[in-house]
Amino acid sequence: MIIVFAVLGLSAVILHYYIEKGSVASYHPLHKADAFQVRVACIGDSITYGFGIEDWSSCNYPEVLQKLLGKGYCVNNFGYSSRTISTRGDFPYINEGLYRKSIEFDPDIVIIMLGTNDSKPYNVEDSEQLKTDLNNLIKPYLEHDIYLISLLPALEERFEISDVRIRETIIPAIRGTAESYSLNYIDLYSVFLNRRDLFVDGIHPNNKGAELIAQIVYETIQNREV
Repeated sequence: MIIVFAVLGLSAVILHYYIEKGSVASYHPLHKADAFQVRVACIGDSITYGFGIEDWSSCNYPEVLQKLLGKGYCVNNFGYSSRTISTRGDFPYINEGLYRKSIEFDPDIVIIMLGTNDSKPYNVEDSEQLKTDLNNLIKPYLEHDIYLISLLPALEERFEISDVRIRETIIPAIRGTAESYSLNYIDLYSVFLNRRDLFVDGIHPNNKGAELIAQIVYETIQNREV
């Protein structure tokens, strides 16, 4: 019995370690909003989720955004590693239960930073098809305030992610969708370009990078609400 408790205790410690490293993509604790709070849904992949972030539970960008916005807001992290805009991709975000949970959350504000994994050679599609898939993904949110983020640059060739495809195919689809629906558009690509100090691995932002994302999103929301 002592051995069983020791093994369980060790397993819990190991699990906690990987959670706080942002390495457990299926771990999605969600906050319940109070009636007076503005509900904010952060949609995305591992960059939104916070892969590689130290002290993940308090330092992923949606959690930092929560601190900046304050008690009048309830921010939830709906980021899911490896997910794509494309319905033909290996892991389409639109097929996930987490996507349905984000809709059920009935957010007042929706922040979407999705598409990095669409740049992988077996996922990539032309901008028009991606725009169609993104249009379908955002339809349930259209009555709310939507912010589309440009994606971050890929400063290194990792995980088969291509900066050329991000720049030439994915971002035009995102920007085109924002223009079509008159949505808020945030350009983080140019902000993070050549800023290796903001990344863990050239793809995923580190804690400093996550703080900067949260700060820019916060300022954009505040400027729009003034």
